[in-house]
Amino acid sequence: FPAVFTRAANVYGPGQQLYRIIPRTILFFMLGRRLQLHGGGLSRRSFIHIRDVSAATLAIARESASGETWHISTDEIVTVRELVE
Repeated sequence: FPAVFTRAANVYGPGQQLYRIIPRTILFFMLGRRLQLHGGGLSRRSFIHIRDVSAATLAIARESASGETWHISTDEIVTVRELVE
């Protein structure tokens, strides 16, 4: 069975669960509440929008050889604190 594998982490976009950092930040801001960051928000992450993941997945499906594995990410890495600010 021919297959190509993709991996994406820290994906954000419409319909995301409210406990995730981006929608939670927006919700707390709208409610006027202070958001407490675990570990001081020092962990570093690369965030990617679902539209970018979808476009990459489609391109990979069309152009990759069977059996390949792709990691879908960005080059921009920020701390959670930077993201929230």
